[in-house]
Amino acid sequence: MTRGVRAGLAGHGGSSYIDTVVLRDKDNNGGGGWTGTPDGIREQRHYYAQNWRADVSVIVDNAGDIQEWDKYRAYGVPFLLTPADHNKDGTVTKDDSNAFDADYAAGNLRADLNKSGTITTADQTIFNASYAKAVVGGRWKLSAPDIANRKGYAGYEHDGDGGVPELAHVRHRVLHFGLGRWTRRDPMGYVDGSSQLQYANPPLTQLDPFGLFGNAGFVLWYYVGNGATLDLGSAGLGQAYENHPAIRPLVAGEVARVRAIAQAKAEAMADGYHCDCYVGPQVNYDEFSGTKRLDVSRSAFVQASPSGQGPLEEMRWFWDTDWTFSIGGHFLYADHECHFGVECGYCSDGESCEVPRATHIRWWFSCDITFRMRDHFSDPLDVLETLRKLRDRTGISWPERGYVQNILPHTPGNGFDIQYDFGRGFGGDGLKIKDHTQCILSH
Repeated sequence: MTRGVRAGLAGHGGSSYIDTVVLRDKDNNGGGGWTGTPDGIREQRHYYAQNWRADVSVIVDNAGDIQEWDKYRAYGVPFLLTPADHNKDGTVTKDDSNAFDADYAAGNLRADLNKSGTITTADQTIFNASYAKAVVGGRWKLSAPDIANRKGYAGYEHDGDGGVPELAHVRHRVLHFGLGRWTRRDPMGYVDGSSQLQYANPPLTQLDPFGLFGNAGFVLWYYVGNGATLDLGSAGLGQAYENHPAIRPLVAGEVARVRAIAQAKAEAMADGYHCDCYVGPQVNYDEFSGTKRLDVSRSAFVQASPSGQGPLEEMRWFWDTDWTFSIGGHFLYADHECHFGVECGYCSDGESCEVPRATHIRWWFSCDITFRMRDHFSDPLDVLETLRKLRDRTGISWPERGYVQNILPHTPGNGFDIQYDFGRGFGGDGLKIKDHTQCILSH
């Protein structure tokens, strides 16, 4: 049994992707395989570790020891490695044994197979057990026979070594790793490009876990987020959000607004501050803070569809729209905190002046702004509703129309919160020359 379940401390939290895998329990049916009588005893428990794209990268046993790991090419071709494959060439030979023995004797961390941080006999035990299996790994191999894992690239279900290793079953379609293409046309038609066989593009940043459309990767990844909060930074979208044409001018404008306020307060303090004539450098300072809400409209991220302009314009809009975020309207909060002040007794070169010290007043300010993006995506599946409306408006006869109608009816999804925090820091200073005639006369 492979479990893609809610995970976390005391059962709290949740899977953020429909093909997330936590662990797999196996009952070998009394040792008789599929035809044996189940004995109700769990012989195996393996834990799955997935990377940012949900590829099953490492499988460990109940003791936490690595059993195997996989690397993948862009479109999913696996490359199996085992602990005994010390030179990582996909095969287990005497060369691997000699290389491991050398690293073990030298205390090289390459021999630390249980990742404990030290080289012990436990590492040798792991190597010997794997070496005895002599598993043939390498390209097109996903898992060793005794583990028989079938979850691989993006968490998809592979045909496995006993089937057709080039294929993965992805719900509505089958993906061919070697070709980097689907084996049948898109049942939704031309919804994400001019090719109905093309896989998600680019495959390094987008997924298609339903075999339907891959350009709305942001929405698809969090279809079944179980209410878990999405942080754009953790999803690798932070910099893209900050540099978005709708966000960059808002940030620059808020920085300019707060900068102007801080400088005005610092200069006003300098205008009203009087320094003692013959006392050394003197300092006075103050601070202020506040929050401003910057509203971001939906049209800033997703351009409104050109309804009423004909089916070709409708479809062109869908193809050309950047669905990286699919955030829509949201709030961007700007929390600012500024310190400002004056210093007396400094000349224009920054050095302490000889008398009269009070004729030079330096003003300064320093500010930090924390920008907090907050949005609640109440219905991740409403993208299907959008596609249905688009189909109805265009009147285009999509392939397998009856089938499309079965998968497109609106179904509420699991809402989740989207957030991202980033900051900006800045400051400034200047010098005011004040008329201290009395100081000069007394001097």
